Amino acid sequence: MLEIRPAETADHNEIIQLWHQGWHDAHADLVPSEVLAFRTKDYFTLWLKDAQEAFFVATDDTGVLGFISVKGAEVVKLYVGNRARGTGAAHVLLSKQGAQETGQSAG
Repeated sequence: MLEIRPAETADHNEIIQLWHQGWHDAHADLVPSEVLAFRTKDYFTLWLKDAQEAFFVATDDTGVLGFISVKGAEVVKLYVGNRARGTGAAHVLLSKQGAQETGQSAG
């Protein structure tokens, strides 16, 4: 069963893996190879360490499936791993975040 919860330090490696893979999947054909080479897991690790936004993860019994980061009412990042694409995980992450912002319940 899918669970949405605030990210914990123990989730950082899985967040970095999803972020790195998702960023490269989305940008491989759009940016110069020099930029791609610069976006290493170490880059994302440093960025996560200094991030000012709040992170929430979608998990199941296999681990982290995706994450959303928000700053105030703004979605900063939303990534879902390959195995969770098409499952509705991104929709649930966005729904839970929207409900949290408005003080409603997103069952």
